[in-house]
Amino acid sequence: VILAIAAFLFFMLMINFLFEVLYAEGKEKLTEKKFKLKYGTLCEGLHVRNSIAKYYNMLILFRGVLLAFLVTFFEDWPLVQTLPLVIYELGLIYCLFQRVNFENRALTRINQNKEVMILLGILVIICINIKDQSLEYYDRLGWIALGLFLGAFLIELLYIFGIQIIALKQGIVKLKVYISNVKKVLNESGKGKGKKQKIKEKP
Repeated sequence: VILAIAAFLFFMLMINFLFEVLYAEGKEKLTEKKFKLKYGTLCEGLHVRNSIAKYYNMLILFRGVLLAFLVTFFEDWPLVQTLPLVIYELGLIYCLFQRVNFENRALTRINQNKEVMILLGILVIICINIKDQSLEYYDRLGWIALGLFLGAFLIELLYIFGIQIIALKQGIVKLKVYISNVKKVLNESGKGKGKKQKIKEKP
């Protein structure tokens, strides 16, 4: 509990700083190279047309903090642990379907499916809290919940790899452009030297 309180205080300081950064910067500055170099991971892969879109990764962070808080302080009340997560997840899914878009449509679908699976997993856990049921009932629901969360985890991995592949493709394109520009400069300088030598040979 002491460690959780200390972590919460540190978290509040960090969140205050990050929200100030995102709130102060407009949509145009979020796409500038200077901002991307410093704070690019805050809005990585996101379209920032809607103001709430730039806070999407922060909302994901808050969900993890909410889960840690509920597990730490409400261990003996399973429904108190799960109901706030359901409410939060419903709000997150609404934002994801209505307000948040990624630069790649596939990434948008991946995140939508992931969040829906997490919500379904939490609802299954709520059903597990129903008392006086058969062991087979709890066993089946446990496996269903495990499958949903495992699927969401695998989708999250797919999302991370997707972002890295997109970044790698962009890097390769930039590298090709850079190499072609260097070749042009070298060719032009070579032609310039040849012309100078011919001019010197003529007298």
